[in-house]
Amino acid sequence: MTKIISKDEMQYNSKLATHNALINLGKIQNKQEIDFSNYLNIKYKLSRILKEYPEDFNNNKKCSNNYLFLNNIINLTKTFFKLNNNYILYLENNINKLNKDRDDFQNDLKENINELIDFEETIEKYWKPRVDKLRNKCITKNKYIKYFKILLVTSNTITFVITIYLIKKNIYFI
Repeated sequence: MTKIISKDEMQYNSKLATHNALINLGKIQNKQEIDFSNYLNIKYKLSRILKEYPEDFNNNKKCSNNYLFLNNIINLTKTFFKLNNNYILYLENNINKLNKDRDDFQNDLKENINELIDFEETIEKYWKPRVDKLRNKCITKNKYIKYFKILLVTSNTITFVITIYLIKKNIYFI
């Protein structure tokens, strides 16, 4: 038997799930930032120690210092390579994710272009006959208007000429 929940409970559960997901995402991003900062810190320490490499390393008087120096370099190198491998994996995962997203976007673009072409063909099938019919009506009406204008000018001219002729002949219609 399923439990029926109200709309308010559903919205609350949705907000709670979103809140928890955002917190987890923040933790993951924080861990990645800390790993990257550790990577940069160890890289800096390793380069600094290698720059401070003693000139008289083979001198037997400083054997314990040489051992500590080498031990420090080895530990930092191991940590550096471990973090470097983690960072490389992180970058490879990001590259794979971005490639997948790019492929998805390209597929979506192709689908959208095909849909647009289909839609344009559908519109063309629907509107082209209507536009042609309307255009033909307008052309026909414009021809009639042109003929009526010519007829009007002709009629006015004839009326004017007849009126002038009758006035000169002094013929009045009463």
